[in-house]
Amino acid sequence: AMTLVIGISNFTAGFIALDLIERLGRKFNFVFGSLIQAFSLAFLLIGIGLEMFLITAAAACIYIMSFAVGLGSSYGAYMNESLPPVGVGLA
Repeated sequence: AMTLVIGISNFTAGFIALDLIERLGRKFNFVFGSLIQAFSLAFLLIGIGLEMFLITAAAACIYIMSFAVGLGSSYGAYMNESLPPVGVGLA
Protein backbone atom coordinates (compact mmCIF):
# COMPACT_ATOMS: atom_id res chain seq x y z
CA ALA A 1 0.00 0.00 0.00
CA MET A 2 2.85 2.38 0.82
CA THR A 3 4.41 1.80 -2.60
CA LEU A 4 1.16 2.92 -4.23
CA VAL A 5 0.97 6.03 -2.04
CA ILE A 6 4.58 6.97 -2.82
CA GLY A 7 3.98 6.38 -6.55
CA ILE A 8 0.95 8.66 -6.50
CA SER A 9 2.96 11.27 -4.57
CA ASN A 10 5.76 11.13 -7.13
CA PHE A 11 3.34 11.38 -10.06
CA THR A 12 1.48 14.33 -8.51
CA ALA A 13 4.70 16.17 -7.65
CA GLY A 14 5.81 16.00 -11.28
CA PHE A 15 2.93 18.25 -12.27
CA ILE A 16 3.58 20.57 -9.33
CA ALA A 17 7.24 20.82 -10.39
CA LEU A 18 6.31 21.77 -13.94
CA ASP A 19 4.05 24.53 -12.71
CA LEU A 20 6.57 25.88 -10.19
CA ILE A 21 9.44 25.87 -12.70
CA GLU A 22 7.30 27.85 -15.11
CA ARG A 23 6.24 30.40 -12.49
CA LEU A 24 9.26 30.70 -10.17
CA GLY A 25 12.22 29.23 -12.03
CA ARG A 26 14.54 26.29 -11.46
CA LYS A 27 16.61 27.85 -8.70
CA PHE A 28 13.55 28.20 -6.44
CA ASN A 29 12.63 24.55 -7.01
CA PHE A 30 16.19 23.44 -6.37
CA VAL A 31 16.58 25.35 -3.09
CA PHE A 32 13.03 24.94 -1.78
CA GLY A 33 12.93 21.22 -2.63
CA SER A 34 16.22 20.59 -0.82
CA LEU A 35 15.03 22.50 2.24
CA ILE A 36 11.78 20.54 2.45
CA GLN A 37 13.72 17.29 1.99
CA ALA A 38 15.86 18.14 5.03
CA PHE A 39 12.78 18.86 7.16
CA SER A 40 11.00 15.71 6.01
CA LEU A 41 14.06 13.58 6.88
CA ALA A 42 13.97 15.09 10.38
CA PHE A 43 10.28 14.21 10.68
CA LEU A 44 11.02 10.73 9.36
CA LEU A 45 13.53 10.19 12.17
CA ILE A 46 11.05 11.55 14.72
CA GLY A 47 8.34 9.21 13.42
CA ILE A 48 10.69 6.23 13.59
CA GLY A 49 11.81 7.19 17.11
CA LEU A 50 8.24 7.59 18.34
CA GLU A 51 7.11 4.51 16.39
CA MET A 52 4.22 6.46 14.85
CA PHE A 53 3.37 5.13 11.40
CA LEU A 54 1.32 8.16 10.38
CA ILE A 55 4.23 10.58 10.89
CA THR A 56 6.64 8.20 9.16
CA ALA A 57 4.35 7.68 6.16
CA ALA A 58 3.61 11.40 5.81
CA ALA A 59 7.30 12.26 6.04
CA ALA A 60 8.17 9.68 3.38
CA CYS A 61 5.52 11.07 1.02
CA ILE A 62 6.67 14.64 1.62
CA TYR A 63 10.27 13.60 0.99
CA ILE A 64 9.37 11.95 -2.32
CA MET A 65 7.29 14.94 -3.41
CA SER A 66 9.97 17.45 -2.44
CA PHE A 67 12.59 15.46 -4.35
CA ALA A 68 10.38 15.38 -7.44
CA VAL A 69 9.75 19.14 -7.14
CA GLY A 70 13.35 20.07 -6.28
CA LEU A 71 16.35 17.99 -7.24
CA GLY A 72 14.48 15.51 -9.39
CA SER A 73 13.06 18.13 -11.73
CA SER A 74 16.16 20.32 -11.91
CA TYR A 75 19.19 18.05 -12.11
CA GLY A 76 18.90 17.48 -15.86
CA ALA A 77 18.87 21.16 -16.66
CA TYR A 78 21.80 21.89 -14.37
CA MET A 79 23.75 18.93 -15.71
CA ASN A 80 23.32 20.18 -19.28
CA GLU A 81 24.49 23.66 -18.30
CA SER A 82 27.55 22.56 -16.32
CA LEU A 83 28.95 19.55 -18.21
CA PRO A 84 30.40 19.48 -21.74
CA PRO A 85 28.39 17.51 -24.32
CA VAL A 86 30.62 14.43 -23.92
CA GLY A 87 29.98 14.42 -20.16
CA VAL A 88 26.22 14.79 -20.64
CA GLY A 89 26.23 11.89 -23.11
CA LEU A 90 28.20 9.74 -20.70
CA ALA A 91 25.93 10.64 -17.75
